[in-house]
Amino acid sequence: MCDAMIDRSSDTQLVAAISRVRAHAGFWGRLAGMALLGCAALAGTLVSGQTGATSTSPLQAMESLLDDASSLSRAGQWARAEAAWKRVLDANPYMGTAWYQMAIASLNARDTTTALRAYARYLEVGGSNPSERTIFGADSPAEVAYTIASLHAAAARPDSAIRWLDRALTLGLRNRRRIRTDTNFLTLRSNSRFQSMTGPEPGASRAVDWRADVRFLREEVKRVHAGHKLLASSLFDDATEKLLIDIPALTENQFVVRLQRAVAQLGDGHTTFVPEGLPKWTRTLPLQYESFGDSLYIVAADTAYAGIVGARILQVGGQPVAQAIRTLDAISSRDNPMTPLRNRARNLRFPQILNGLGLSVSDTAASFTVRTARGIEREVTIRAQPTPRDYNRFAGAPSWIWIDAGAVAPQPLSRRDLRAPYWFTYLSDSRTVYFAFNSVVNSPTETLASFAARLLRFIDSTKAERLIVDLRANNGGDSRLLLPLTDGIAASRVNRPGHLYVLAGRYTYSAGMNAATMLDRHSAAIFVGEPTPSSPNFVGESNVFSLPSSGIPVSVSDVYWQTSWPFDDRVWIAPRLYVPPTLEALRARRDPALEAILQAPIPARGSLVP
Repeated sequence: MCDAMIDRSSDTQLVAAISRVRAHAGFWGRLAGMALLGCAALAGTLVSGQTGATSTSPLQAMESLLDDASSLSRAGQWARAEAAWKRVLDANPYMGTAWYQMAIASLNARDTTTALRAYARYLEVGGSNPSERTIFGADSPAEVAYTIASLHAAAARPDSAIRWLDRALTLGLRNRRRIRTDTNFLTLRSNSRFQSMTGPEPGASRAVDWRADVRFLREEVKRVHAGHKLLASSLFDDATEKLLIDIPALTENQFVVRLQRAVAQLGDGHTTFVPEGLPKWTRTLPLQYESFGDSLYIVAADTAYAGIVGARILQVGGQPVAQAIRTLDAISSRDNPMTPLRNRARNLRFPQILNGLGLSVSDTAASFTVRTARGIEREVTIRAQPTPRDYNRFAGAPSWIWIDAGAVAPQPLSRRDLRAPYWFTYLSDSRTVYFAFNSVVNSPTETLASFAARLLRFIDSTKAERLIVDLRANNGGDSRLLLPLTDGIAASRVNRPGHLYVLAGRYTYSAGMNAATMLDRHSAAIFVGEPTPSSPNFVGESNVFSLPSSGIPVSVSDVYWQTSWPFDDRVWIAPRLYVPPTLEALRARRDPALEAILQAPIPARGSLVP
């Protein structure tokens, strides 16, 4: 099957394409930890036949082969590495990562025929373990098919290049617009099949270009969206069909919000328009908003608008706030009814969105009717400013005035160090470790795995009897980093009812949501706060690309995270104790949810909490 997919023609013209993939060789640095894969299949194939203390076990022999091959690849000794990887594959032809490294070594050794065969074999045996690579890295199936296509194109084999490009697209290649600008495909640009793969070119007229963008988006949704086949997508189809008809009468801002309203019909929070990515939208309203119940408040602002900090919004652009909220929420991509709460505050910062929705006559300013903290009703016009470089969607900008500026109490733990990805402190009075988990990333100074080990060592070395994991400001990151932390917590002595708590809420999102689900499924954690804005299993991965003509950045989510049981049909993880945020608590620098946990008695060891 592999040989049938590779053209056995001269490889002399492939040399020009080698540099494109040479950088991928560094990937094998992580292989050493994978030696256990497939070891059972080696029994009987590597036994030396010797007995006694000096005999080499099959596993040791395989590890030796892997160490030799990976060392040669790291050293750039490509011809010897190619031979070494061949020995690995003679012993275990089912190890996908070895086929990939064989391809890299062969390509760098200018043995492109073998490299092509190894790449194709890599796809046949199922690729590599995703936990050992970036999710959409150079060794992902779609990227490997794309590499094969580029090598065929460089060798002037257009039919093979087109066939492999088609396979790359079928496998979910991200950002297919790059095909058009890839110099490896220069000779294919006049090919009509190639042109159909890359999407439209702008330049006809605004209406024609926007319609082409909408059709391109529809194609990408059907090609890569992880939940498209599971969803009743007729609402999306109907919305885009109506948009195609209305385009000539729309302004640019109206087109953008109509496009966002259409993608919102797909029913996942990660498939959305990215307002921060539009070059024209660098100016935003210098306000921070929050919803409390049915009310909307300004909780922070630039110093020029300090007088309305703490004000309740009564009208937006002359419309009652309840109607304005319904209008805003109608364009919110969502996983469940909690998702619009996290999106509402974000969208309100953009006067361009308000203008496109008919909530502002201008796209450089917005008008609000507010009731100030002193009970005075007034109308204010807020002018857009360049978004501060140090703006954070949870902490705002450091120079802004917050609603709690006059409070005497210290900041609650939940509002300290919101820009730090993770930190913890020990509350000795309650024998509690408070762990603020704000981002699923590796910080510049300490990896998440190292932090997790330090956190767990601290718990073991103290008299701590309770761990609180605060996920309320966790907007996501890389879910593959979570296991050392969540597995470590699950194996720790605080993984008992009443000793482990998770604080979650409207901003617990993406990889933060996966952290919540892992702790919900694999530990005895008690959840406190609000329902999460996603379900335990959800479509959720940012896949951002720009539409060809308008340049509008959109994300079409192409990963389904089944972190919980396949039959887990909850729309969210509901807290055992519901404690939503309140305006009064924020103003007074209080955290009622954390306070509720600290007030709970710590059960004696061995006792259970119902």
